[in-house]
Amino acid sequence: MTSMRGPARHVWALTCVLAAALGLANGCSTEARYQVLTVFFTGVPAPGEEEVKGKHAKKPAEVAAPSKRPRREFFQEPQFFVHGPYGAGQCDKCHALVASKPFRAEAPEAIKATPASERKSIGPRLAAPLKEICLTCHGDKAHTVAQAQGLWMHGPVADGWCVACHSPHRAARQYMLLGKNNVELCTGCHRKPDLLQSAAHHKEPEADCLACHNPHQGKNASLLKAEHDEWHGYGKGG
Repeated sequence: MTSMRGPARHVWALTCVLAAALGLANGCSTEARYQVLTVFFTGVPAPGEEEVKGKHAKKPAEVAAPSKRPRREFFQEPQFFVHGPYGAGQCDKCHALVASKPFRAEAPEAIKATPASERKSIGPRLAAPLKEICLTCHGDKAHTVAQAQGLWMHGPVADGWCVACHSPHRAARQYMLLGKNNVELCTGCHRKPDLLQSAAHHKEPEADCLACHNPHQGKNASLLKAEHDEWHGYGKGG
């Protein structure tokens, strides 16, 4: 064997000693093996320490299950009731197409003859005065019809202010009604403390207003359905 010099000789000698020590350690008792290994290495576990750790180790079943990924919720557009002309894209039924043409061509002659001074109050967006626009399709709600039958009219209806209760385009409630419910809609104009002075209202303060009252016409100012049901001719009432 070629003779070694300097550091190489020391490394070789240390390797031989280490190999011999490990061989002896493998053949000795657990305690003796521990004593030998600690001479050359640090962090050698004491006898029995690995066994204790193994007993306390979590079993696969004890490992916490990964949290489930939350289900992705897709946005859903709220459902709406849509006004017929708006849904059909017939915007010209209610709106002027250009500012220079404030009235639509098919407007009644009476509307076309409106003096220019009154037309200024209409604005460029509407094709006719609001009280006339709604009656173009909903003629049964006209003041003349109610007067011919000797009926009273609900204030906003008589004034042609239909948008006080109805949306002209779309709404979350049937008949394009505004508000979350009829009570909320009606008490927007009719103060609840005043209504509760009535014995019937005081008895059922949260009752649906349309269960007893007509929204447009009636025999008198109370518009009671018991005296006249305006939906009877439409198959919606008794």
